[in-house]
Amino acid sequence: MKKPTKKQVIASGVLAATAVVIAGCSPSSTALSESQKTTNEYTEAAQKKVPYPLDQMKAGEWTERRLLKEHLLRQNNPNGVRYITWMSQQGQVIATWPIKGMAFSPDSQMTNSQTIQWDVNNTNYANGVIDSAGDNGTWGPEAGAVAFFTTSGVEIQLPAQAIWVESDAPLNITTQPLITYNVDAKPSVSTPDGLKGIGGH
Repeated sequence: MKKPTKKQVIASGVLAATAVVIAGCSPSSTALSESQKTTNEYTEAAQKKVPYPLDQMKAGEWTERRLLKEHLLRQNNPNGVRYITWMSQQGQVIATWPIKGMAFSPDSQMTNSQTIQWDVNNTNYANGVIDSAGDNGTWGPEAGAVAFFTTSGVEIQLPAQAIWVESDAPLNITTQPLITYNVDAKPSVSTPDGLKGIGGH
């Protein structure tokens, strides 16, 4: 029996794959194709009837993008003064603080949150992704829901499920807070290089 050539083997494989594709066509795939065709038709009709107002959008200077830019610049200013108001479920003001920088999540981290797990031979084959330890070397969520530094450099973390409001101007609060803030309080811990420009550092 004559051994098939390489070209004949490849051709047979292509024919087999084609047969599988044809056999795989079902009424559902046909319905999906028709639905996509209808979507394409009404999308094209809508664009022709009411075209995108590109010239007007250019003239308006893309308001939301400008607002997002302003938000990003304010948020990224380490010396920007903002205000945090902590409130109860019933709307009672619990405490309010002037802060520098911004409120942040203690669950955020400066390193990768996931690590690629390689095979036993350390080749380029990845056999899974696992959670990495946080910046402090431990796993799991941090205790606080939100954290911030006051203008005097004190770090405060609010508990989970806390209701808080952040603004870049004092809020007109008419009720007295349950906890008062001591503006002369200083942090008990200070890092050698961190928090430059924040509070008393």
